Amino acid sequence: MKINGKDVKPLLPGAVQKGWVYISDGYFQSFELNHSGDAWGYVSQIEVNGKVLIDKNIQDTVLDTPMDNYAVLETGSNGNLVHNNGPANAYGTQVLTASGKFYWEVTASSASFIGIDTRNQGGSDYIHYNNNGDVQTASGLTSYGASFGAGDVIGVALDLDNETVTWFKNGLSQGLKDLSFAGLSNASKMQAQIYQSTASNSVANFGQQPLVHPQAGYSGLYQTWAQYARTALGYAVDRIAKLEQRNVQLESLVEEARTRLAALELNEVSDDAVDTALITLIGSINDRLTTLENA
Repeated sequence: MKINGKDVKPLLPGAVQKGWVYISDGYFQSFELNHSGDAWGYVSQIEVNGKVLIDKNIQDTVLDTPMDNYAVLETGSNGNLVHNNGPANAYGTQVLTASGKFYWEVTASSASFIGIDTRNQGGSDYIHYNNNGDVQTASGLTSYGASFGAGDVIGVALDLDNETVTWFKNGLSQGLKDLSFAGLSNASKMQAQIYQSTASNSVANFGQQPLVHPQAGYSGLYQTWAQYARTALGYAVDRIAKLEQRNVQLESLVEEARTRLAALELNEVSDDAVDTALITLIGSINDRLTTLENA
């Protein structure tokens, strides 16, 4: 075993060796584990400054995709790709853009509803492909396609350019639906959604792992890091603008308070009148500060 290019623990044929290997001089840069003959080994756990980075008791099979920021579920296991709560909804972390063609897959549990939803973003519209074969919207149920169950791979092909969605069961199209059918006209609030009625395991794949039934012309659900950076930068610029505006408003409040205090002192009114005026002034400033803080 080598750490940072140095041998730290030799593997001895026929011997069972367990225990921690510690390094305290400098940074952890590289790790190498070789075997020869019947001498072999594996890493059970890596811990840095008391924080566990790799634990043999936690399964994580998600591939690294450093150039693309793929959606995951907001909660779950295995890199937040397994929805293991229920009855509960799970939503994809990426709010969809206003255009583009996206495809993702869900390996269903026994009672899954799979679709697109705006309710997590303050909307009220959604469209789901239910395990009994119906399509469900806020208006009710409509017969749609085949029923599905645990282990079936349900693909979702969302075409925002033409405002349609198509579900696939194990690679077979179940038919195209217009998003207008469900009242879905505001793509800025749409998220991928999985509902399951029991605490079983529905497994999402937004493209960070090989898709079982990829669809030509559709991409996975992700942002490039350039897109993500622009989104984050745009938020930061908006936030800075709001803070600058608050600062101007706060300076205006302070100047108003000074002016009113100077007027009170100039008029040489009674102490009781000054106290009353100050209490009113402080109350007014506090109310306006609260409004600014909540803006």
